[in-house]
Amino acid sequence: MADNVPITAGAGTSIAADDISSVFYQRVKFSLGADGVAVDAVAGAGAVSTGVQRMTLASDDPAVVALQAMQAATGAVLVPSAGTLVKGLTAAMTGTTSTAVTGMGAAGASLFNYITGIVVGNSHATVGTFVEFQDGSGGTTFFTVPAAAIYGGTSISLPTPLKQTSSNTALYVKNTTTGANVIVSVVGYTGA
Repeated sequence: MADNVPITAGAGTSIAADDISSVFYQRVKFSLGADGVAVDAVAGAGAVSTGVQRMTLASDDPAVVALQAMQAATGAVLVPSAGTLVKGLTAAMTGTTSTAVTGMGAAGASLFNYITGIVVGNSHATVGTFVEFQDGSGGTTFFTVPAAAIYGGTSISLPTPLKQTSSNTALYVKNTTTGANVIVSVVGYTGA
């Protein structure tokens, strides 16, 4: 059976239709535009079938916001295209002196260190401490984590990166208590 249905308009006109179980459903072609203007809607391409309408979601669309929340929940971190992945480690710290996190040095002019993961371990049998993250040697403390005795410590995955306070400045850490035996590992990236 033919899909099109004849419409009598003077001499007769056919309209596009689809015959589904002997019921005709009119087929419609989408056009977009202001009053008096009609631009055919673009069909899909690539991974989307050519018969599927393509759409772009705005950044404040609830679906986009939900996807961003899911990304944050899984701990996945997107590194900006201009960023460079970095990782660093300290030697064992037993005093309260600022110690460089090797590999997390000065990032470069107008570039910052961004921290996405931290692992701190303290192997001392009785002395616990806090570990301060500093903006340069002896610089401003911008983050603190605990490191209990007997292999206590902290393991943090930061879905929202922790940005170091100053650009082009090395990352340093220090114990707040003398006697603890702490090693700090950090991962992240550098970027503007």
